[in-house]
Amino acid sequence: LAKGTHFMNTSHYPEILYVGQRFEWITQTHAHIYGELTLRGVTRPVMFDADLDLSKDLDTAQVDSIRLRGTSQISRFEYDMRSHRFFVSETIRLCVDVELVPWNT
Repeated sequence: LAKGTHFMNTSHYPEILYVGQRFEWITQTHAHIYGELTLRGVTRPVMFDADLDLSKDLDTAQVDSIRLRGTSQISRFEYDMRSHRFFVSETIRLCVDVELVPWNT
């Protein structure tokens, strides 16, 4: 049902794309990421509320990894996803979880 033509229509729109455009620090570990989400061929601005976690090596005190976790919400109706109203809420929660680690060559 979710992949079918009346909801996600994955055969015609196989990708969901988020392009971040601006990063705003709120505190030392909290930020807002502003960008655009393209879903079903419709592009809308979306802001992610994100937390940053730095993992440090105890011996060297150097950063081992950086983890970014963020959430946002969209109205699926803005992306022309109007079917299955009794099964899926109008508001959809989006989550992102990214971990950056050093590239060892």
